[in-house]
Amino acid sequence: MRRGVLLLLFSLFAATSCMAGFYARHLTEPVGWGDFELRLLWVDVELQGLFYRATIEFSLELTPYIGYNYYRAPRPGYYEVEWDFDLEADAVIVDCQMQPVDSAAGHYIRAEVVDITSAEEAYRAHPGTRPRLLLRERRYRDWRGTEYRGFNMRFSPVRYSPTETPVIKMVYLAPCLPRLAARRVQLPLSLFNMYKMTQARVRLYDPDNPDAHPWGVTGLENISGWREDNQWWATWVKPPFASPAIVAVAPENKARSYLRTAAADGASFYQLALVPPLPPERRTAKSILLAIDATEEGYNVLAFSALLGTFMQAVRLSLSPYDSVALFYSQFTPVARDSCFRPVTPAVLDDIYQTVQLAPLPMLNTLPHMLRSAVSFFNRHNRGGEIWLVTNARTHASPQATAMEIINQSYGIARHPIAFKIISNDGRWSYYSGYVGNDYLYENLARLSRGSFVRLRTAPAYDALDLMLDCIAPMAATVELDPEPQSGLTYSRFPLNRGRSNFPITLPYYEIGLFDGEPPFNVHFYASVDRALYRNDALVYPQHADPGWQSIVTYWYACYVLERLKQPQSYATIKYIEAISTGQRLLTPYSGFVIPGPDGLCAFERLAETTTAVPALPEQPCPAPRELTLSAYPNPFNPATTLSCDLSALGEDEKLTVRIFNCLGQEVRRFEIALQPDQRVTIHWDGRDEAGNQLTSGVYLAVAASGSLRKTLKLTIQR
Repeated sequence: MRRGVLLLLFSLFAATSCMAGFYARHLTEPVGWGDFELRLLWVDVELQGLFYRATIEFSLELTPYIGYNYYRAPRPGYYEVEWDFDLEADAVIVDCQMQPVDSAAGHYIRAEVVDITSAEEAYRAHPGTRPRLLLRERRYRDWRGTEYRGFNMRFSPVRYSPTETPVIKMVYLAPCLPRLAARRVQLPLSLFNMYKMTQARVRLYDPDNPDAHPWGVTGLENISGWREDNQWWATWVKPPFASPAIVAVAPENKARSYLRTAAADGASFYQLALVPPLPPERRTAKSILLAIDATEEGYNVLAFSALLGTFMQAVRLSLSPYDSVALFYSQFTPVARDSCFRPVTPAVLDDIYQTVQLAPLPMLNTLPHMLRSAVSFFNRHNRGGEIWLVTNARTHASPQATAMEIINQSYGIARHPIAFKIISNDGRWSYYSGYVGNDYLYENLARLSRGSFVRLRTAPAYDALDLMLDCIAPMAATVELDPEPQSGLTYSRFPLNRGRSNFPITLPYYEIGLFDGEPPFNVHFYASVDRALYRNDALVYPQHADPGWQSIVTYWYACYVLERLKQPQSYATIKYIEAISTGQRLLTPYSGFVIPGPDGLCAFERLAETTTAVPALPEQPCPAPRELTLSAYPNPFNPATTLSCDLSALGEDEKLTVRIFNCLGQEVRRFEIALQPDQRVTIHWDGRDEAGNQLTSGVYLAVAASGSLRKTLKLTIQR
């Protein structure tokens, strides 16, 4: 028995390399290896407004396998390492580099971004004993039709005996996750959980709040504390086994209304954050009954003191001086602290907190009696309102007929509309489908009364406050924004809220887009509040000393490509996505990061004469690579511009095709020219489509193609 337990524990620890997704294949023998030692892991995070730019630098080596009374080492020689991994849902990889084993520290080869077919061909054509790397994105669907996204990286050589391993650097962009008083950054440290570990260095820089140090929320084991490091905040941590590592940073600003702009290729981009403008005087005054039915019995998500403190914090943030409040709490029977509703003041809320905190903690829940008494309280005062219930009751809805009886004897006796907003602290889980505890009762009460219901067990404990605010705080539903710059407009906008459309008064709305005009922005806010249409305007000024980060430009193109991927995948659409991906250095399903580049050289570092990272060129002379250039003058233009194309080498009977697309990916104009010996072509475009209609102001994309060569250029029409 003891030996079996030891074998089980060892198998769990040995499986960490599989969980990390790394696997090595010998380049000359049909053997593989799955155990690695993490030698280096550095993660640098730069906050850029609503985004963060994460740079991951890592190095690993093959390590011997030590089993139960068993030792085995990998075969000597060269290996190719394959890594299957995933990032958070909105992450976009924008760069990848490699430092080969024979290069000086800091001398990296930067991967080229080409169409995925060319990338795979270039990787396979290069010998495995010379530096090479391939990074691609994969999208697939399961049998339910649910779409998934993953990444695959292959690199070599990694040599065992003696150990020689390259250093890999990868950069990605992702939007921050907003919370009550912070932005959150998710670090992919759990991707590097291996057989042998090393501490990871984490650094973070926030130019909006340089003096506000970050704090670890979860997943940062053995944190050494944050210290200043040349404007960065740095710490050393142990990579977590499975849970994500989340770091919280200061909010964009105290008001949470935020505006940054950037310009690129004649277009203006913006990133915007706005808290729902629901001032207390614009909200409907409500009568709130706080019902606290909590015990220490059973398995709870939060202990009673933590539950009460968190709930009262959510109450203070959710109520306004125009509301009125009363308190019911459980003893052997429900106790009414108030005989009537009292206007909300800090003193009243303090009195409520002290009353519940000092009361004896009951051993039994009084949920059915509590619900009936709360509704009767509203009936006696001849008014409607809301019941904010916090409970850990777990046995009153079995069988389900009992739950319906409780609903009939509580909600069913209400004389005026009453909304039930229920927070369940029951921490029990079930491995079977169906309802757990009183979930059936709570869901039906919330549904029938048009209230809300949250289970604290569905989120980590550090999210309890935000989960409570989602339940009880005034809510702006189906939110839409219409930002209007001075003397201009916004267009091609993308929300960054992961599909969320309902926002409590504490949570900002994130958005990026293009605009014409000048800041500040007058933001027209539309939502449904208390089932009625709500409209308000908010003036948002740009931050001081705007650095004009280009990450917003890159991420806008990533969102634009994602929209194109949702369309039917015609040949023209695929080529259009390829052109944007390579032009903006984006990793998409139709592009790949590759070392060496398609021309057989190690990407852009071939221009650096002093680098030792560039492998030796073949002894046989290679033909000069063909190049295609594309330029336009003027750009921006009105009403016409001249496109210039130059081809460095001319093939037999070769033609040049120039296609112009609008921001929706639709082709609006096409030019086809038979190339002449001088190999230079000029095209006059009058800003009209094929039918002769004058095109509107905006950003257009010109794609020049000749044989296998392609070049893209953004054009801007300003009427």
